Amino acid sequence: FLVENVITEPFASLFYLMRNDMDEEHNVLILDIGGGTLDICLVTIKPHDDVCVIKTESTAGINFGGAVINNDIIDKILLPKYGKKLSEAINDPRANIANWNRFKLNYEIDEFKEAVFNEDYDLDAIDDEYDIIYDPFGFDNPVEISISVSEVYKIKEKTGIKEKITGLLDKVINDNSSLFCS
Repeated sequence: FLVENVITEPFASLFYLMRNDMDEEHNVLILDIGGGTLDICLVTIKPHDDVCVIKTESTAGINFGGAVINNDIIDKILLPKYGKKLSEAINDPRANIANWNRFKLNYEIDEFKEAVFNEDYDLDAIDDEYDIIYDPFGFDNPVEISISVSEVYKIKEKTGIKEKITGLLDKVINDNSSLFCS
């Protein structure tokens, strides 16, 4: 293989969305929240003859993504709430594969996030408990745990993620204010 260039995930998303012909200039802000990072990219797309010219105006990113959220839920909500029993289940040496039980708990947390952080979520249910039956390898009995959306929001407030994301957006937009002012 001869690799001449590698593109970032936000650009890959952009190219996917550009499958149809574009006939006018666009400024596009791409947000990519992955497993471990949040990447923001501002591009200008200009049609030129039979092709689109894409110019990167600005990029920024932070270490924040789905895996970071899961680890915060485990370390800052569930372990303090359920203590030794959950800690022993996560770290049980009988789980032959390193971190297997933590991986299983991450899967359960992903299911929780999918269930509650979607467009149909009822904001009146923010304090409702979501029950998770965590069945770690090597344990005779599953560990019953629960979590609420409000607990997750409180952790995110303490970590200042809203301010970090706002700072990224400010940087990308302020670096290119001429694109937004006429």
